[in-house]
Amino acid sequence: MKNFNDYIYEFVDVKEDGFFVKAERMTYQELLKHQTKIMLKDRYINPSSREELQNQPKFADYLGPMYNGISDGKTVIRYETRKAYDQCSK
Repeated sequence: MKNFNDYIYEFVDVKEDGFFVKAERMTYQELLKHQTKIMLKDRYINPSSREELQNQPKFADYLGPMYNGISDGKTVIRYETRKAYDQCSK
């Protein structure tokens, strides 16, 4: 069973000026309390993806989960809006 406390969840969007990207990080417990992000009922399952991504939550209006390295000993799971993904992919 996955211990979700071993992860940091990062949400990336583009600021209103359209140029700078903003990122918001939170723990799983903070995520459960945060009402503005809508967690979907289904989980991410793709046997060909990294183990860290398996069974991670999915969110309305965000792409992901995506692996984004390690920070403070915890795995960072990244989610991006389509706008942020397009901006970062240029």
